[in-house]
Amino acid sequence: MLLHGTPVKKDDKDTYANFGVSGEGYLDKYGIDDAVADGATVPIYYTGRKTDWHIDEAKIDILFDTWFSELDDDRLNEIKKRGLQIEDLVKHPRRIELIAYDIWTHFKAYAQPDGFKAQIVAIDREAVILYKQALTRVIAEDLQAAGLEPAEALARADAMLACVYSINQEDSKPSEDPHKQAIRNELKAHYLDAEAERLAKKAFGRKGDDPQFLIVCDKLLTGFDCPIESVMYLDKPLKEHGLLQAIARTNRVSDAKKRNGLIVDYIGVSGHLEEALSSYRADDVKNAMRDLDDLRNQLRAAHSAVIVMLKPVKRVADDKDGLKKEFDAFVAALRSEDKWFDFRARARSFIALYETLSPDPSVLEFTSDLKWVATFLLYGTQHFEKRQAFDQMNYSQKIREMLDTHLEATGLSVTVKLRHITDPDFWEDFDIEGKTDEDLMTAAIRKTTELRKTVSERIDESPHQYGKFSERLRQLLERLESAQLGWADKLKAAEELAKEIAAEDEAHVNAGLSPGAYGVMQILTSFGAADRAEDLAIRLEGLYTSPETAPNGWWEKDGLKKNLRQQVRSMAHLAGLTQLKEIPDQVEAYALKHFVGY
Repeated sequence: MLLHGTPVKKDDKDTYANFGVSGEGYLDKYGIDDAVADGATVPIYYTGRKTDWHIDEAKIDILFDTWFSELDDDRLNEIKKRGLQIEDLVKHPRRIELIAYDIWTHFKAYAQPDGFKAQIVAIDREAVILYKQALTRVIAEDLQAAGLEPAEALARADAMLACVYSINQEDSKPSEDPHKQAIRNELKAHYLDAEAERLAKKAFGRKGDDPQFLIVCDKLLTGFDCPIESVMYLDKPLKEHGLLQAIARTNRVSDAKKRNGLIVDYIGVSGHLEEALSSYRADDVKNAMRDLDDLRNQLRAAHSAVIVMLKPVKRVADDKDGLKKEFDAFVAALRSEDKWFDFRARARSFIALYETLSPDPSVLEFTSDLKWVATFLLYGTQHFEKRQAFDQMNYSQKIREMLDTHLEATGLSVTVKLRHITDPDFWEDFDIEGKTDEDLMTAAIRKTTELRKTVSERIDESPHQYGKFSERLRQLLERLESAQLGWADKLKAAEELAKEIAAEDEAHVNAGLSPGAYGVMQILTSFGAADRAEDLAIRLEGLYTSPETAPNGWWEKDGLKKNLRQQVRSMAHLAGLTQLKEIPDQVEAYALKHFVGY
């Protein structure tokens, strides 16, 4: 079980005695899986990063002789005399350099595109400094290659990294060993006192602000809750409770793009996970960290579930016309909405798993299918649901960029991207000359989807002005399903609705009013105002747009909003209107959408 989110050890009798029911051997069970299922945390996955400098503790002596062969005999004898320690291997300069490069490469592709951040857990304070130095060099070189001036690149790299550790009285003592002295100098230079540490942690928690990395060894491994942290690069052999506490830094819920936390293991902790967690009750910690191999298997299974539905379609095209034919063929193969919803669910699962794993090399074999499937979701949603697909808005930045590139490169953006009614190209679809029946079908479905979006937006902006189009849209959707009408007639019906909406957009011009005043007039008219509605609408617009009556920021101040409502009530009363509670509320709702920022 978990007590305040912490697993209880097998031999922990005090917890049960203090919190349990007398005579019972258990507390209310709420494990790690329960927290994930409830959305209180996200799952944590781990992956081991094998390098030529991976440490196998069983071969520590052999590794030492190999890695430190260039040391002189005195230095070798000194280390062997005091006893070989794992720290001697972990902090080898070449190993630190390679891992620093791997961390930056992984972080750039995995966490940075969506604004997430990372902790690096080093084995000790000296290793914190070594990672700070190595990462600063790696990042600065990368930024310089991207076009920054050397000094600017170095400053930017330095700002991205913050070191958090405790001070030691030895740090101020001089040392005859040049390496030790250099490390002590750096420990003093990068130390953050209590206030500086507080500010660094606060900035770390803000998206877009530096630092991007916190490099630690002992601090911030417990009790540090920061949802923006999505990955921990682990290079310290943590055990039992310490391991569970540390990895939990990545499982805090953030936005929809954070599907999981990730532990990137450079030290081999994940290889000994079962042993490390053996002192805890199995049910509490069985899914504390899940091997990324599990996700890879899930991705393969999800891909297979999608591909089996795509069997009726021969997919070989790489241009707009060919891909559109494939999409139409798959629409015909699906036929019913039930099959479409089944496919959509499978496709979303496949894309989500691909996203979670990316940039893991295991996703590469699925990239081509992912592009086809994700693009078809846009097309299929329009065809089967007559609405815009919003899936892509929840994709990670790296996936969105890949799909946008695919849409432009293949020309599919013309086919699946919706146009706004104010776009001059919006009206091109209504030209029926030279179009095949399939082209007319695509145009009619796309126009209906665009008009559904337009009507929804317009009603949200001004329900009193555009509410009448809700029924017109319903009629259009019915016509689209009608077997009696041809696609040309259906497209014509869509054009008629589009023209009516466009005419309503310009209705304020014929009335000689601003768009805002015209919208307010529609509200007043709905409450029975007739003769004086136009004049009152102009005065109410002025009320909400004049800096004297509606100073900047009125929309955020309850007192000002209340005063404005009272003035609207008074003006409505003088105009002979009787709904003196509803009118101020409706006018304020309209003003919040149209008059903010004047």
